Amino acid sequence: MKNSFILLILLGFFLTVSCEKESVPNGTKKEQVEINGQTYDLEFLREKMSVITGIEKERLIYDPTDKSFTTAEYDYDFQLSDYIESILALN
Repeated sequence: MKNSFILLILLGFFLTVSCEKESVPNGTKKEQVEINGQTYDLEFLREKMSVITGIEKERLIYDPTDKSFTTAEYDYDFQLSDYIESILALN
């Protein structure tokens, strides 16, 4: 009885360990955006658009369907293709 209880505990332990989620590498995968054939990091674009517009980067909402940023406060879409030259000039 004691042996079967220990065996049951060990079996439960091994099943738990084998079903463990895969570990995610340090940091998360960065979202990439393609504009005019070039690929850019979304966070890079968000930071630069924040500088250009004067809007805090946390308030800029990215819309992947038309590759633009907007905010809840303004009824305006900042098209990344219109701003990419200004963004790159900030580097």
